[in-house]
Amino acid sequence: MNMSLDLESRCKHENKKKKSKYLIYNENTKLLEVKADTKSKFQTFLERKKIYFETVMMLALSIAGVIVSIVSVKVAMVANDISLNEQRIEDLEKQPAFILDIEADEDKMKYVIKNVGGDIKYGNVFGDVVLIVAVYDEQYDYLGKGYILLGGYLEKDFSTYDFETNSFEMYSTLEPKPVTQWVDKIQEIIIEQGFFCGIECTEYFDFMYTDYKQEMIKKTMVVQGEIIKDIENTGDYEFKIRVDIDDLENEQICSEIKEQLEHLVRYNSVYN
Repeated sequence: MNMSLDLESRCKHENKKKKSKYLIYNENTKLLEVKADTKSKFQTFLERKKIYFETVMMLALSIAGVIVSIVSVKVAMVANDISLNEQRIEDLEKQPAFILDIEADEDKMKYVIKNVGGDIKYGNVFGDVVLIVAVYDEQYDYLGKGYILLGGYLEKDFSTYDFETNSFEMYSTLEPKPVTQWVDKIQEIIIEQGFFCGIECTEYFDFMYTDYKQEMIKKTMVVQGEIIKDIENTGDYEFKIRVDIDDLENEQICSEIKEQLEHLVRYNSVYN
């Protein structure tokens, strides 16, 4: 009984040692030969895994290459943006910047526009006092803005650039001007048409000058505090009307404002 079990276990052990075989045609002997498969399952497994690993690695390297390329492009774009911003900052630092200084003496009010920025090669400015009118509808929704230039407020409303003082200079007389009456009149016209408004009085300047790059610059600016700032382009409808400050009885201003209010309504109905 023990011999039978021992023989059976030995046969099983021998079967485990057996390797798979395959036929191969020998060109020299013209016979089919039986060859033992010397590769183990583990070797076959490793070869298959090697092919898979190489494929995955090639794909990973390709993806990594694409990522590196994208990162390189983005880095280059950021570097370019930084360079452009630095150029803009450098350009702004070399551009003129203006502040307004109002000085009164015995017979006139002087408006001195000082350049506290970059050099001007040549320049002139036209000035006025302006009423900035913000218009609202019946629901108090903002419609747009208008500029009513009060021509004649300044006795000297034009100046060329003084290179010794780096400034422009204009002046008005000390005689009282009907600014308040104009504010009341414009407000009354707007309310009669069914609108509301807010009115601010300040100084208005049209500049033309040559900057450090020898480029001719034209700017429309208004005073906020003591700083003279560009009129911002908000994309909203804006209008500009010039009146003679001493001609309060001129009724043409009524029709002009009514026409501009119609344009405001039409513009907002289309774009808002």
